[in-house]
Amino acid sequence: MEGGYVTIANTPVNPLLDEFILNFDYLYNIGAINDYQKNFIQEYETALHNLNTALIELSPSIDAKTVEQNELKAKVAAIEKEVDTA
Repeated sequence: MEGGYVTIANTPVNPLLDEFILNFDYLYNIGAINDYQKNFIQEYETALHNLNTALIELSPSIDAKTVEQNELKAKVAAIEKEVDTA
């Protein structure tokens, strides 16, 4: 990977783009999941993929806002220290 760090979320084999892998193949194969459950799981996986895709697109903006928030918190802490000292 670009940064030298690989997570489950950024591996090409994880269609959910999340920090975990859902695999119900065994349960499907032994018949432990009915059609209703299978459809629900597929809808969930699609929704999760779509959500994670949107989050990936927003990630640079979220990261920038997080940095900004941390800088503001540091300024607030410095001002609070000045007030306490005064």
